[in-house]
Amino acid sequence: MMCVLLAIGLDPAHCCLFNQDQVPAHSEMAWILNCIAPVGRLNRMTTWKSQLASSKNANSLAEVDDSMLHLGLLAYPVLQSADILLYKSTQVPVGEDQVQHLELTKVLAKALNKQTKNKLLFPLPQGIYTRQSKILNLRNPTMKMSKSNPSDLTKILITDTPEEVQRKIKSAVTDSLEGVRYDPEQRPGLSNLLDIYQSISGQELAQVERRFQDKSVVDLKAELVDLLVEHFRPFNAQFARLVNARQEVENIYLAGAQKAAAVANLTLSQLKKHIGLD
Repeated sequence: MMCVLLAIGLDPAHCCLFNQDQVPAHSEMAWILNCIAPVGRLNRMTTWKSQLASSKNANSLAEVDDSMLHLGLLAYPVLQSADILLYKSTQVPVGEDQVQHLELTKVLAKALNKQTKNKLLFPLPQGIYTRQSKILNLRNPTMKMSKSNPSDLTKILITDTPEEVQRKIKSAVTDSLEGVRYDPEQRPGLSNLLDIYQSISGQELAQVERRFQDKSVVDLKAELVDLLVEHFRPFNAQFARLVNARQEVENIYLAGAQKAAAVANLTLSQLKKHIGLD
């Protein structure tokens, strides 16, 4: 994962990169938040259902229910809140399916601020939203694309080879209608491919539609493959280099963990003092 993050352009000189398990304060903070997290709110969150459906390769959310749910998955948003609050983050990049998690983080931050009588202890984080916030499953475009889905054909990984990208896009679900037209309701599979093309190319969706208005779905898939392969080419070269530079990557892990632990431990110490655990 670290090789992926570095290869896409994250610079350790300007950000802190580490594994969560290198900083035990995350787990301790999560437990404190679990003690005040409202179970009703967690139950109402739709993300655990999406994750469960994806992990079981279900065709829809209706195929899963809370009888399949375990505490770890239900409480996972609380751990995400701990990740945010531990560093007193003010802005968080989120997709549209993570908005509920960010709102939970605000609820927990307010509860802690009220309990500690310190309105400034934890700032309320605001979301940073991208233009293309949600890419859908290539084989089931009613659900989001997820790396945890067991079926390899449902997702594009940035580590995929050109041959793998071609195989996945070629097998992506579309429909039997003629022409290329953006219609998420009636043509979700085709519209998902157009969304991916628009996101990678940087063009407006209307431009993409005009480009393919006299072409076929086969043409769209072929051009999308070429676009993805070329887009990921610099990444693939850098990723290949980093995989063989294990000591360089390990040093970045260690330095990042030290920086993160210093901030996280200070925040945790402040919180414990306010709530009587220190």
